[in-house]
Amino acid sequence: MSNIQHIPLAQLRISPRNARKTGGLAIDDLAASIAAEGLLQNLVVTAANDGHYDVEAGGRRLRALQLLQSEDRLPDALASVPCHVVSDDVAGEASLAENAIREAMHPADQFDAFKALVDAGRRISEVAARFGVSELFVKQRLRLARVRPEFLDMYKADEITLDQLQALATTDNHEIQRQAWHTAREWERDPRSLRNFITRERVSSTSVRATFVGLHAYQAAGGELVQDLFSSQCWLSDPQLLDRLALEKLQAKAEALRAEGWSWVDPVLSIDHATLNEHRALPEPENAPTVYANPSHEARVAEIEARLREIDDIDEDDLDDEQADTLTSERCNLEDELNDIYAEATVEWPAALKSISGVIVTIDHSGQFDLYYGRLQPGQKISKSGSIGAPPPGSSAEPTKPPKKPELSEALRIVLSGHRSAAAAVQLAKDPTLAHCVLLEQLLISHWPVRYGNNGLFVSIERDSGTMLRAVGGADIHKALQAALAERTAIIKQVPQKGTLDFLLKQTDAWRLELQAALVAAHFSGISGSEQGHAGVDAIHRITGFDMADHWTPASDGFLARIHGDLVTEAVVEAKGKAEATTLTGLKKADRAAQAGKLLAGTGWLPKLLRGPGYGKKPAQTVAKAAPKKATKPTATKKPAKKAAPKKAAKTPAKKAAKKAAKKGAPA
Repeated sequence: MSNIQHIPLAQLRISPRNARKTGGLAIDDLAASIAAEGLLQNLVVTAANDGHYDVEAGGRRLRALQLLQSEDRLPDALASVPCHVVSDDVAGEASLAENAIREAMHPADQFDAFKALVDAGRRISEVAARFGVSELFVKQRLRLARVRPEFLDMYKADEITLDQLQALATTDNHEIQRQAWHTAREWERDPRSLRNFITRERVSSTSVRATFVGLHAYQAAGGELVQDLFSSQCWLSDPQLLDRLALEKLQAKAEALRAEGWSWVDPVLSIDHATLNEHRALPEPENAPTVYANPSHEARVAEIEARLREIDDIDEDDLDDEQADTLTSERCNLEDELNDIYAEATVEWPAALKSISGVIVTIDHSGQFDLYYGRLQPGQKISKSGSIGAPPPGSSAEPTKPPKKPELSEALRIVLSGHRSAAAAVQLAKDPTLAHCVLLEQLLISHWPVRYGNNGLFVSIERDSGTMLRAVGGADIHKALQAALAERTAIIKQVPQKGTLDFLLKQTDAWRLELQAALVAAHFSGISGSEQGHAGVDAIHRITGFDMADHWTPASDGFLARIHGDLVTEAVVEAKGKAEATTLTGLKKADRAAQAGKLLAGTGWLPKLLRGPGYGKKPAQTVAKAAPKKATKPTATKKPAKKAAPKKAAKTPAKKAAKKAAKKGAPA
């Protein structure tokens, strides 16, 4: 028989037998619901001997009622609370049943409930107030409720996480949501990857160009800003407008520089090393006055330099540790400030140099102007006397158009370049003369970068050996290449850790060259995300005639599943013809990639970034077919062999050309 009594709130308290000991402290949402809807479930209580009632089940409801009373929001009808009074012998069981047996509402049901209220005409602010949550929380739930039904069903079935659902909800477009999920491999369905796919046509508000233009300027020009409800991120939905605004800002800066007397100024959205190398840089004029970005900087520089001189005169032996640390910290701060001032400053170029050279205006990595002063146009010559000729007619640079959309993603280009870099490293390890020349070229570039430019390769003596195999852009390198490199670099382990120099002096020149080749290969990287690939790696492949066809297949790295369907079809057309390509029509992405892989197998087809000069013209030559020569063992001779008298070197064509150029007065 039911025993429902209305008991004054002041006579109710939490029972020591209540089964819930942990959690249950968040009651704002419950209080808001009770204030709006009333108490939908009675409390379960037992009578105490002191005139009070112990709440066995419903402790959160009691605290919510007490909160409403303290805030003077308790409905009059709840001054006396409906309670189900039970005996002491069933009190513990009732509390356990309520807390352990009940099933919490699935979040998806909350999404639907919020949507139903808003669809019925309730304002978001009303729903938020009723349930004691923020308006942003309600907007997030409404966005999730409108996700493609397929994914809501998966979420209810625990086949997709809330974070993944939120990533898909970055867009309202159900088709884009479908593509993001179903075109990705299982391990590419993490929230970040899904969000990146959905926003791939947008530009992040933290990007270089967005920082350069400014969000206010972008919105003032009519650009839409898309806010992610589930994070602090937002995106610019009109990349073309952003590029136009950035170029206009660059052009305005260019006009100001032209007015200063520069013969040409080229405003570009971005610039690569190859283009910079084409526009050779003049050395900054000596003793030219410094132009500070702020007039106050000149006086500040004098103050800093004076203080640094004072610090240099202080004998730190007279200071205790704390004073010495304070002085060191002051020195570092002053030096940093001085560097920042000089980084913004320029030099006053003479009018004569301005009249024959120009400036490239672009954007740096922090979203600020990046100016390359005193640049020569491609083809601009230096005369015998050392003077610089005028720019070629019509060479004044025009604003460039935004770059075309790349065929492959940068991440995939990096993977492909990893394969070519590994192949190039093996060629270096096999050919000590080639490795020696690459090393010399790098030293020349480091010694005189203005003259020798940059071949794009990276050889560093500051990294651990074996770097190449760890830095191949995530590529699954062919086992033959890995084995060849491992065999050639094994010579490094023959060098003892102690007495290294003495040991090296005892070896033959041939052995030392093999060691050098192994070290160059081990510390070599030619990885690039550029659309054009790596010029330096291209040179090595051209010189060695190496063909990638036997060391890469379309099945490598899941390549065919990571590119657009049109590119898959194009590859099959190139390798097998249009008739075979028709078999791909109508297939889903995974099936299309599998079918294309079968069609391309054994054809030797390569993406453009992997093709060498001999592509399609001659059989591939593999490392397996031409096994690398084993490294010779170091000699145990105690004394270095006597060197033979050097023979008079014959004049090679290169030497003759150099001598001829010297007679013509070529610049040193």
